[in-house]
Amino acid sequence: MNQVFRHKGRSSEKIENLCENEGLSVLEIDRSSLEEYLQFGFVHAPNTIYKDVKRIQPEKTDNNCFGKLDVNTDDSVALIKGELTSAIDRGVIEGRTGLLLSSGLDSCAIAACSRHKLNTYTICFDFRDWNEHAIAEKVSMACGHSHQNIIISIDDLKDNFDEWIETLNQPYAHPNSLATYIAFKKIKSNNEVLMDGTGGDTFFGTLGQSAVQEKLIRKRKIVVDTAEFLRKRLGPSRNASAKIFNLIPDTWAKPVSELLLYPHERAIYFNNWKGFFFNYLCERDACLRDNISSLYGSLSAYRDAHYYQYFKAWGAEASSGRVYMASSATGLSVHLPFIDKQLVKLMSQIPDKVLYSGPGSKQILERIVREKHPQYLYSKKAISCPWSLAFKDDAWRSDLYSLSDELTCFPKEKINKIVDQHVKGNMDHAQRLLNLLVLTRWSKIKRVSVF
Repeated sequence: MNQVFRHKGRSSEKIENLCENEGLSVLEIDRSSLEEYLQFGFVHAPNTIYKDVKRIQPEKTDNNCFGKLDVNTDDSVALIKGELTSAIDRGVIEGRTGLLLSSGLDSCAIAACSRHKLNTYTICFDFRDWNEHAIAEKVSMACGHSHQNIIISIDDLKDNFDEWIETLNQPYAHPNSLATYIAFKKIKSNNEVLMDGTGGDTFFGTLGQSAVQEKLIRKRKIVVDTAEFLRKRLGPSRNASAKIFNLIPDTWAKPVSELLLYPHERAIYFNNWKGFFFNYLCERDACLRDNISSLYGSLSAYRDAHYYQYFKAWGAEASSGRVYMASSATGLSVHLPFIDKQLVKLMSQIPDKVLYSGPGSKQILERIVREKHPQYLYSKKAISCPWSLAFKDDAWRSDLYSLSDELTCFPKEKINKIVDQHVKGNMDHAQRLLNLLVLTRWSKIKRVSVF
């Protein structure tokens, strides 16, 4: 998916081409976007790191609402399997199609549904207990595909870092982006199309949880000053997450459907905090807590035709960004079956009580995978690039020390403390260091004055 940027009436797929003198220094860094990048690792669409440069939103589709089907769980498994199979078929080039296969249900479901032999690949890191290839290999073999593990070392990350930075229109520090870029390079010669499980979580995972949270909160008619609650719960405004507080007043009053269609990925991050808020409400409200299991799921707003348009428009900031950017940089095409229009339409027609019955939010996908691999055990442990371990390596540590040359408030002693006292989390110390390292290296390569 090619991104298109606009600046003062001029449009281009490359930000460099928007500059009259063909030099990035002509464009001014937007200070607000810079703060946003340092917190999230990317700038939320439609904004960019540059002042007055915006990403262009594609034309909107009709906001179609589809009727519900009268189906049970068994029917739904068959329907989803059939439509997912067709979605895969629409992107396959026989013998030249790869699949990034993890141990998760999304990519495993694609492997299980494909009627074509795929070349499956699992990204592995040369650290003990930092791989998921064992499960992925078994799934691939059970489904009749050929499998290969792509081993990525600390040296691979370091050797490809600057080359990867050069492909970026603006700084982007998703933890798996560099590893994905390396994988694309290694498998490009044997494939013309690469598939990925991106989009599965939107139907079966975290976004669905956000929808039911809103449904329950509205049903209980709970009215709270959300921004004030978060400030008290999470700390003062100088907290590193303070930027999120400013988003809440503008988005809290919006319904779920508008949040998703809101032309910023901010809505997704806001929903994460709404989940935190919801958990707090459950602590206070026994009725709300007791009914959560029976009221699990209300995704119709996410699963209508608009979802497809939204994902194609702004998905490059979320986890799909690593795939789309690697595709653009290497020329290897990407096909994402879970955002196929026909599959999206079918998902919107399946009743929530059917789609989300059972012990887990992905029980339908789990049944699909187990038809091919009965012993499959769904691993909920997400494996991402181990930057927390890589940064402990002497070679990477010296690169981190270079941050001291750019940031006088970031001495070597502080870098050592952050690395050595690493704390895991969604936005952990290693991620913050990666954000800074990508930004400083990108500014040098692109000759942009940031600090």
